Amino acid sequence: MKTLPLPLRRAAEELLERSLNDDEVLRVFIFRDSEPVWELSPDAWEQEMNQLIDSFPQSPLLSGEDISRDRI
Repeated sequence: MKTLPLPLRRAAEELLERSLNDDEVLRVFIFRDSEPVWELSPDAWEQEMNQLIDSFPQSPLLSGEDISRDRI
């Protein structure tokens, strides 16, 4: 196995506060998805987005006077 760059090793050891071997350093920097990847159909995606948008708090729109140059 090729040795890892010293800055990478130091970062991992600093993170875990102990000396590490090459395999342990690699494990620190490898990220695995814990859940399978799935895709939504366009219709399901649109429905999810609409539900997200509808969950935002509703606030009144600003009037023309509120956004006029004099008010700003």
